[in-house]
Amino acid sequence: MPALDFCAYMGKFNMSSLSKTLALALAGATLLSALPLTAMAADVPAGMTVDTRKISDLPGLQGFVNLAPGEKSQFDIYYAIKIKHASTDGITLTLNDQGREIPLHMGPDGRIWPMPTREQVNGGATLTVVYPQEASEALKLKVFSTQPAGREYDPQGLGLGINQANRAMAKVGGILVLALPKLDRVYFIGANAGTIDAGGQSQPLPKTAQNDNEAPAGTPYYVPSQMPGGTKIHLSNAPRIALFSTPPK
Repeated sequence: MPALDFCAYMGKFNMSSLSKTLALALAGATLLSALPLTAMAADVPAGMTVDTRKISDLPGLQGFVNLAPGEKSQFDIYYAIKIKHASTDGITLTLNDQGREIPLHMGPDGRIWPMPTREQVNGGATLTVVYPQEASEALKLKVFSTQPAGREYDPQGLGLGINQANRAMAKVGGILVLALPKLDRVYFIGANAGTIDAGGQSQPLPKTAQNDNEAPAGTPYYVPSQMPGGTKIHLSNAPRIALFSTPPK
């Protein structure tokens, strides 16, 4: 997408103060329900620090998990963290759910998984992050298609997913609407080329000329408003993900 980047100013903050900034922005004057750091000090390696916040403080998460299934049938979300000024070695993320400690993972692209469930978000589960003291982060929300990754896609379903996601953003409201322009396209991340069947003909999908919204140069993409009436998208190879995004700046 551009994925939702709340942190144009991120270099001024370490991870702890950034999470507090996000929580204040999303919850007015409500402070994070952080656990006392001394309670876990003995378990924290030298040079690292610990921060605990409600998982529902992640931007947009509570609104998303509480959408009706029919409102999000064609799209899903995930969060990614970009770490600056420090190595990602030693960073751990733990979901604390009613006494259970559930390890979360951070992929090479910063993607956090698995996503917490609706019950965990609404039930007050917390997220504990252990990270280098000198680190700063950019937290990003990304939106993608629920169609299985493969060499063929239904363009009508992709268009519906974009519309559902835009309506969801408007419904969730708050900082999401202010920070994120409307989605209008799909990047097939990892695919090399593609075509779309429309009007009895096959047309090539356009490709990014440069790194647009974190999609590498040469990534095929689809803009429903520019290619109406499509019936099937064919890709040269299966993408890693069909990522919804906004017009490049």
